[in-house]
Amino acid sequence: MALSCSLADLLARELPKDAAFTFYHYSTPPTKSPPLFAAPPHTKPERTYCESHFLAASIHADRVPNAQPPDELLVLAIEVLVYTTKHLTTIFVSKADSTGYLSLLGNSRSTHSSPLKTICSSFVSWLARERQRPGRRTVVSLFARAQDQYLFPASIENPGKHLLDDKELVRWWCKVLNPLVNDYEEEQPPKPLSERLSAAAAPARTSTVHTAKGYLVIPGFEPHDTLRYYTPPPAPNARRRWAAAHPLLQIAPHPQAPPRCLVPHFPDDPKARFLDELDDELPDRGTDAMTKEGGTPSRSSGQWKSVKTLDQFWEFMAFRQECSSGRIVGFIWVVITPPEPSIPEEDENEPSQLSQLSQLSSFSQDERRPLASPSRRSSPQRKVQRHQRRRNVNTDHGPIPLVVPRIKSSFSNASTTSTGSTGALNKTLPDSSPYYWWPVGSRGAVVFGSKDYNRAHEVLLKQNFATRAAATRSTRRWKEEIAVLGAVGENWGTTVLGKKEAANTRQSEVEDGAPVMLVATRKRKPAEPEGVQTLGAGLVPPGVQPTHARLPSPVGAPIQTKSHPRPFVAAHSTAQRMRRSAPHDPDTDHVSMVRFYIGLVCLVWFVVVWVVCGIGVTQLFRYYSQRPRPATCLGAANNDDVPHVTIIRPVKGLEPRLYECLAASLRQTYPANKLQNVFCVSSAKDPALPILHRLLRDFPDCHVRITVEDEDPVLQADKDALGPNPKIRNMSRAYREAREDSIVWILDCNVWVGKGVCGRMVDLLCGYGASVKYKFVHQTPLTIDLDSQSLSAEERELLLGDTNLQAATLDSADISASTSSDPRNHSRGAFRRLLQRGGGRLDEAFLSSAHAKFYNAINTVAVAPCVMGKSTMFRRRQLNYVTTGNPDRAPGIDFFSDNICEDHLIGDALWRKPQAFEEPGYVSAPGDVKEKWGKHAMLFGDFCFQPVSHTSIAACIDRRLRWLRVRKFTVTAATFVEPGTESILCSLYGAYAITSLPFFSSFIPPTWTSFWIVWLASMSLWCAVDYVQYLLLHCAKTVELDEHTPDFILPQRSQGAYHNAPSLQPLLGDKTPRKPSLLDGARRGFREWLAAWLGREISALPIWVVAFYGGVTVEWRGRKFWVGLDMRVHEIIDEEKK
Repeated sequence: MALSCSLADLLARELPKDAAFTFYHYSTPPTKSPPLFAAPPHTKPERTYCESHFLAASIHADRVPNAQPPDELLVLAIEVLVYTTKHLTTIFVSKADSTGYLSLLGNSRSTHSSPLKTICSSFVSWLARERQRPGRRTVVSLFARAQDQYLFPASIENPGKHLLDDKELVRWWCKVLNPLVNDYEEEQPPKPLSERLSAAAAPARTSTVHTAKGYLVIPGFEPHDTLRYYTPPPAPNARRRWAAAHPLLQIAPHPQAPPRCLVPHFPDDPKARFLDELDDELPDRGTDAMTKEGGTPSRSSGQWKSVKTLDQFWEFMAFRQECSSGRIVGFIWVVITPPEPSIPEEDENEPSQLSQLSQLSSFSQDERRPLASPSRRSSPQRKVQRHQRRRNVNTDHGPIPLVVPRIKSSFSNASTTSTGSTGALNKTLPDSSPYYWWPVGSRGAVVFGSKDYNRAHEVLLKQNFATRAAATRSTRRWKEEIAVLGAVGENWGTTVLGKKEAANTRQSEVEDGAPVMLVATRKRKPAEPEGVQTLGAGLVPPGVQPTHARLPSPVGAPIQTKSHPRPFVAAHSTAQRMRRSAPHDPDTDHVSMVRFYIGLVCLVWFVVVWVVCGIGVTQLFRYYSQRPRPATCLGAANNDDVPHVTIIRPVKGLEPRLYECLAASLRQTYPANKLQNVFCVSSAKDPALPILHRLLRDFPDCHVRITVEDEDPVLQADKDALGPNPKIRNMSRAYREAREDSIVWILDCNVWVGKGVCGRMVDLLCGYGASVKYKFVHQTPLTIDLDSQSLSAEERELLLGDTNLQAATLDSADISASTSSDPRNHSRGAFRRLLQRGGGRLDEAFLSSAHAKFYNAINTVAVAPCVMGKSTMFRRRQLNYVTTGNPDRAPGIDFFSDNICEDHLIGDALWRKPQAFEEPGYVSAPGDVKEKWGKHAMLFGDFCFQPVSHTSIAACIDRRLRWLRVRKFTVTAATFVEPGTESILCSLYGAYAITSLPFFSSFIPPTWTSFWIVWLASMSLWCAVDYVQYLLLHCAKTVELDEHTPDFILPQRSQGAYHNAPSLQPLLGDKTPRKPSLLDGARRGFREWLAAWLGREISALPIWVVAFYGGVTVEWRGRKFWVGLDMRVHEIIDEEKK
């Protein structure tokens, strides 16, 4: 059997001259199928018929020139479903696929258009013409979504198969259907109201032309973004034959019905899967009463809960898995309108949808009666027929009918049913009815039943088209199986020889409506190997190697065409790479919207964190790049106007460089008569007490006191007068005995500050040189690991002589306090030394990178208190005023003795509780000037340096656990989101957002490779910023350097020059640096710093998890406590100590 003459002639007319193709066309007769459109409430669904068509094209390729016989290879297959109802014909392009062997045909692409595009376009146009019915609209519909392979298994492994991404695939299918649009007249735009009124009054004139218009919708794209995908008009001033819209309201049988009745339900269609999910929102028909009433009100109205309009339907489609995460899906329609289209009418025996809905809504809730469905309503004639008894046919007598046995003409392993000749099926069904049109000339060469058609499809899916040899065998096997299945001869295909003469490529593009583009001259790329085919004219440029990725098709099938020599840069398929990492699963489409919002939240968080980091780094470079100015208060003519400051320094045991740190507060440039230093120890047996006495001897002119906790009269009278906080108990006496009008500066014993810090903090607190006073002032802490600066045994021997003798004669307290490490405690082994000393390096990396950025940024924005109590200053009177609410505790710092985070709570109380002059209704005294007060301020430009030594990794982790477990009760929200501010997790958030959201899919492919590249780029940038920041913080640009500045503070590259005697300075000339450079902050090499930085970043999340979820116990100053939900701490006392 052969193809119908019209299709064969059409293909021969359009295919390139002398190009030989063999076509295999089989189809099914029209059979009843589920309706395309859901029926409105209380109406019957439309009777729908479906007819399937399958067209395959093959070529004959010679193995060797003049060799016989040539190999026959399938190159294209396309499946089209024709749905017909009483008023509409819908041609749905279901699948299409190519094998990639069209290059063996040997035609030149420079003179001919793509053969595969021509075949697809001709076949669809032929079906549309053959299936037109008088007065009925014809709609060609498809959706373009790229997939790996669909009809030809393993064809993706063929290196000659070139692929298109989603965007180029949509453009290709618009070019395929554009000739169909141009075959008909242009649809006229709506006329003005005046012309329509005059036309209605004039005698009616019947139009005799068919019109056609193309429609394209890409979910998630605006109409103006969709314009570049369909073919523009051939003339500049001509109207477009395509619209960035949908024609569903025109083609739906009930335009005024709910949205679920307007969207067709095609097989394997993203819209259909979405429709099924939305239908789950409709309540089920439960009881008989509900069934009689048509279900619940939601079901009886046919409305979804989430989607109310078609516009909302397409908006939600943009968030589906097929249409998001870098993928795009193009929904394409071509609507052919007859001169006088028929208008769907309701059945005369059934009430209309609108009348029924209005009737239902007119009933009240109490008076509503059960209504029978329209299908069950019975006319009087039906009632009469119901009472008539059906007369049974007597089959007990008479002649026995002769049953002729059905003999199978041939046998096929693929067939499970007996099928006679093709003509037998053709004669069982009439050619036409009110619901379909089935002309003989438009049927396939073989007409199958539904089961055999599906079996023929399964035969093709079991073949292998990976290589030429395998494709040849599979083509032969498929032909033989179809021939046996259809009871036809082996050579049942039709060979068509192309007759179209070669035409100028640019001229043909103009005729097809393709744009003529003037492009700049590009560097010529290597020519593509002869005969390699690509999809669509000019869509894949020469020189681009084929990739094993998704194949283009309307529903996932690949198509191939020949390459185009135009200079055109092909975009990488973002969706194809995403599909490899996240395989498509229709059952998980509903999570795409959740993924989108998760990605959006991750993006917002990523941007916010980087903005906060930018603020912090900007502030650091703004204030810490130069030496601060001297204090304004010190320039006052009368020292009596300078406020009195009490420096309280709690001391517990020996700390690295304890002498230098404590001496820093005695070397302040603040007036000596206005400054008092109080050193607080817990007992007279404290090992740091000798160093305190040494300070008293070395600074006789300073006002210095030493208080001992065990000698505190308040605690001697009642040990429970204060809570368990050991730091508050240590400082309580010093605070109580300070002057009432004094400014209190609590400075930890293990920090070192510059000599002008006290004056500048007083300036900021009291508003000297500014118009604002503050209630609380603090500093940025910075840790310096001294283990890397320890002297070796040889250097110590050269400097001090016999190290054994020095170690025997030198007091152990002095060694620990005045040197960075005790020579008697050197570790053996690199790993053991790392465990014993690595904690200091982690602390240094943390406080010099992440903590410094966020600490400065949060205190710049100043939306909430953020305090680290290494160095804090406030007024004693103001703190006493806001801490008078506990009768069991004295005002001041004693109020916080039941808590362990006293530094944060002191700042929080001064932040949140108003002073007397801030209370509502406060009346100032006569003559007082109203002053402007701020809550908190940070002293920018001055650090408080904490030297550490021999800090083990375990001690560092314990300290971090203590901070987090305390903060999770005081600032729960901030502590909960803290892991997201760390570099690793924040970069993961950013990488997920950038590779998941469709905003970035055009230039960042959504693949795992891109994910890790984005993450690595973010981490690298984060690391670079932190390292530069580390150099800035440690280069001592803000320190007032003199001969008393400790060596661990000095610039690292030139610290020796700063310790020369003043008398030698003129002899040194330019060798003494006056302004440290950024590189002076390099305390260690980049690799050492990077190891500490990575260790800190990697350990941040595990430490947070253990601290947040691992309990409430903390250890501080050798004592254990547990923290309650009320932020109060309770000491854990062992039974032995009791």
